[in-house]
Amino acid sequence: MNRFDFLKGRQNAQKQQLTTTENILQFLNGNETYFKTKPFQNDPNTIEFIAFEANLKILISLNGQYKFEEDFHFTDLAKLKNLYEKYRDTFTTFEVFQYIHKKIQSFTEVKIAHITSLYNALIEMKLIKDNNNSFINYLHLEHQLELSTFKYYEPEQNKQHDQRVQQYKIELQEYSIEDIELSQEKKERLIVKANKKRLKTDI
Repeated sequence: MNRFDFLKGRQNAQKQQLTTTENILQFLNGNETYFKTKPFQNDPNTIEFIAFEANLKILISLNGQYKFEEDFHFTDLAKLKNLYEKYRDTFTTFEVFQYIHKKIQSFTEVKIAHITSLYNALIEMKLIKDNNNSFINYLHLEHQLELSTFKYYEPEQNKQHDQRVQQYKIELQEYSIEDIELSQEKKERLIVKANKKRLKTDI
């Protein structure tokens, strides 16, 4: 058995030991003072849980450094994999989901415009299921973005949008089974343009 599977089960069991009726009522009443009292802090279940969590943090850190076992429960990657299971009917692979999730989190300005371009690139490359509602639901629940539909642009109607779509298609090419119809010259031109834009932003 994977040790982190065992540790996750142990953590859940210890959480249950702490969920006494009294603890739950005090928590729901917002009684912060109760959890600072000696009776609560000296309770064997509390002491055991704090010791367990402290040791768990050390184990997670050591495992992250030396890769003893695959951790599907406590790392950011593990949490992302669990989140992917919730939306696996929307995204073709976990790698695509991971790219999209991190890319959307990196957007700081004109988020909707970037996401619209990203969505177009994903649909063209068949990297997500062609279903507006499921992707919009993901954006709403996981990124707190209020969006009812994606704006449609005719070719060359919005040049900035077209450039973003092409740039995302280049970035996503490693996840695609199909060849994207982009000449090498066009790829290089778009990459240079993106690097110049990034340089201006950094300055």
